[in-house]
Amino acid sequence: MNTFWLKIAGAAVGVVLILIIVGSFTSGNDQSAERDEASSGTPPKTVYDQFEEDDKRMDAMVNPPSEQSAPTQAATQAEQTAPAQTLAPAQAIQEKAPQFRELSITEQVEAERLWEMVKAERKMGRLPVMTYTKMIRYCRELIQRFPGTRYAYGAKQALAEVPERYRKQNNITDEEIDLSKF
Repeated sequence: MNTFWLKIAGAAVGVVLILIIVGSFTSGNDQSAERDEASSGTPPKTVYDQFEEDDKRMDAMVNPPSEQSAPTQAATQAEQTAPAQTLAPAQAIQEKAPQFRELSITEQVEAERLWEMVKAERKMGRLPVMTYTKMIRYCRELIQRFPGTRYAYGAKQALAEVPERYRKQNNITDEEIDLSKF
């Protein structure tokens, strides 16, 4: 048999092995970064972590701080950012807490159901290939059916957080985002 072709095949296999070994040594930066994350004790952030943060933030939208806690929070933030400043700038930062219309029990249940749908569709909108269209529809329904309530306030804030391209696509107006009426 002709050993010439066997020698060529063996040389080709050797070259491929050398390329693999050299590639693994030169691209070790990605693996070392993964090892650093694992050794630091903080696991990488997942989509579920982002969903949990969104839920907390969106629940805070519907339950804004009361009038009594808003000035203390604003003063605390002002002290943390610039401890040497006087109290006058901290008082300028203080804002009046929004006033909301109270709902009946049936309205409260319906508004809460719609708000949960907004939160669920917000999660769906974050996923690839999905859009915020249903979330926007539920927000608009909350604003229309329950004006002046904490749910309308949260819906306006949720609409303000929609990415710009979806705002244009769904014709979200500045009036739908305006919180000055609260």
